[in-house]
Amino acid sequence: MKNILNFLRPRKKLHIFYKHIHSGVGKNRPDWFSHEICFINLLRSLDQKNLELDVDLTVLFDGTPESYEENFISRYYRDGACNFGGNNFKFNLEIFKGGSQRLAGLHLLNKVRTMNYSLNDYVYILENDYLHDYSWVRHLNQLLSSDISVDYISLYDHPDKYPYTKGFHESHVNLQSKIYVAGDRHWRSIPSTCYSFIVSIEKFNEDLEILSSDRMDHQVFDELAKKERLLLSPIPSLATHCMVNLLSPGIDWDQFLLPPMASRLREGRHE
Repeated sequence: MKNILNFLRPRKKLHIFYKHIHSGVGKNRPDWFSHEICFINLLRSLDQKNLELDVDLTVLFDGTPESYEENFISRYYRDGACNFGGNNFKFNLEIFKGGSQRLAGLHLLNKVRTMNYSLNDYVYILENDYLHDYSWVRHLNQLLSSDISVDYISLYDHPDKYPYTKGFHESHVNLQSKIYVAGDRHWRSIPSTCYSFIVSIEKFNEDLEILSSDRMDHQVFDELAKKERLLLSPIPSLATHCMVNLLSPGIDWDQFLLPPMASRLREGRHE
């Protein structure tokens, strides 16, 4: 009976807002990293038949029409259509002029605010330097379909919470987490995450003043914690921030580098 009821329920909708701004200068990246690799990986994770969620992707390109034509993203979105795979998801593009991380972030938040989405929909605010497990949509749907009253979701299991790893942060030496299970994934409560997360439109609207404030990422979630918002991340991770010593632990992320891109990198031909 429960399976029948789940079948009759409307599919949950996830709106991904992918902010593309060149900001990698000075960051310590893995040898295989490029923003294009992360973007192809995201497209591959979405280009699957029978995705468990109704997903659409909006790329917010910070630049000009001229700079867009010179950017790799233009190879995957031409003439109003996605040029990748079987087009199993909706792909939208907006070119805007932000000029800084702060202004681009505010533009993204305002864009979400003005969309006529249902309060039951979800939005994934995503920076352009994340690599995903291809199965992340399935695991996310399991969590959203469970009885767990989660408010915010990070797909990134940050190494700063694991003692004896290079990414561990001393502020978490006494960290205690609640562990949940949804489907075939464990999830843990965490105090904060980076500025790539999933939230319902209802909570997004309620928390917009905090989300748009001029605070560091962890300070944003410190404020949300005062409203008793529950933030969860998966164990093991479903995505990783692509920085040396900050890759999510316990996963060989090379398996998510798509050929022929991965083979070109191994041969030393970076794009």
